[in-house]
Parts: sequence; structure tokens; C-alpha cells
Amino acid sequence: MMNAFNTSQEVFTRLKFIGKIQVNEKINTRNYLSILEQGWVTSILRRFYSFETRSDTIAFISDTINNSLYLIEKLRDGRSPESFNDEIVLENLIIDLKQSTVGLRNLIKTYFTDLAFVCRIETIIQNIELCLRKIDDEKKDMESLE
Repeated sequence: MMNAFNTSQEVFTRLKFIGKIQVNEKINTRNYLSILEQGWVTSILRRFYSFETRSDTIAFISDTINNSLYLIEKLRDGRSPESFNDEIVLENLIIDLKQSTVGLRNLIKTYFTDLAFVCRIETIIQNIELCLRKIDDEKKDMESLE
């Protein structure tokens, strides 16, 4: 699954990028990551110049979150794809994953008239929250055993 990204650094970069999205901002993911202000000029540029669509945005977000969850699973199992201090990387990854939900909620506010887009983002947020809740529950279980 991590094949799409060169390194875990790409996962972190993408998560941080998603977490910084503000209300009324749209993202460009084609050639480089950038944030665009909402407006008719942005719409024209996105549609006819870069050919960026909401489907591209969903694909970028889904790939990023799925790869993040995959990396979390590998780090928690002690099977990290790279050599680094797994505990610290895991903590940072969880922080960035939580922060990404802020940007995702901002995208919901930006695209509130597109019900299908909003539902896809809400589903992604639910998956993130489920993963984070599972980690918290397991952490509490481990602490109660000590």
C-alpha cells in the first residue's frame, strides 16, 4: 500500500498539508501541492488549466489517509517500512492525523453544496476517528494492566 509514496515523509507532508486547509480554500494536487482561494478565477483555472476535479481531491485525500492508517498499523506492529524511532514517529503521525480532520472539516464547509463530496469527506473523517479511538482504547487497556 505504501508504494504510492516514496517515504513516510511524504505521508507526513501530505497530512500536514491537509490539516492546513482553511474554509473557502481549494487544493491543487496535480504537479505540486498548493492552496487556492475560492472564486470564479480559481474555478476556471482548476477546470481548464490544471484539469483538477473534486474527484482528484478525494483521491488525494483518500490515498493520504489510507497510507497514514497503513503506516500506523505497521508502526504499531513493529514492522515499520523504514528505520526510525517508531514510538516518536507514531506519536507524530497521530498528531498530524488528528490535525488533518480540521482541514477536512474546512473542506466540508467549502463544498457544503456538493452532498456527495461532503459525504465522502465525512466517511474519511469517521475512519480516522475510528482508528484514533481504537488506539486510545488499546493504550488505556495497556495502562490498566501496568
